Amino acid sequence: MKKLMVGLFSICVIMSFGVGAFAEMLSPIDIIPEFECTDVKNNYPVTNDIFIEFEITVVHFWSPYSISSDKIMPYLEEIYHEYNNVNVLGTPINAHSCAKAQALSIELIQKNNVTYTNMFPSVEFYKEFIGAIPGIPTTFLVNSEGERISEIILGMKPEEIRNAIESALASII
Repeated sequence: MKKLMVGLFSICVIMSFGVGAFAEMLSPIDIIPEFECTDVKNNYPVTNDIFIEFEITVVHFWSPYSISSDKIMPYLEEIYHEYNNVNVLGTPINAHSCAKAQALSIELIQKNNVTYTNMFPSVEFYKEFIGAIPGIPTTFLVNSEGERISEIILGMKPEEIRNAIESALASII
């Protein structure tokens, strides 16, 4: 019995250290491909040009069906207003072809008083890129070229997001 418990404990320890590496293995997210999606609030086109104006963009993929996604929105809103050279871009992944998911997404954005850009993904962007997202919510940073410059952060981890921003800003200066 003791050997079994030690074995199970070892597996748990190995798995806990490997989650980030596992996300990296599952997700070939190195650069965001060219896209044209639709802004959730204003219905205007959103393209890769959104990255050009900022040194860093926090890219956040979320679901209107996820409690964690709802709870992290105010934190991302805070980041959006705190840093002058950091943008936030949210994408509700379920909303590419589902009117109910789009309506729920709009409801959550309004409920949380979100002012940073959220975009409904196009079907093409969903097929080409969002299918590689390893889980919800998923957050990472990109530079002005849309190239990933941070680890992939799975789940609701506000401090990891803030640490990634601080680290990326420190490397720019």
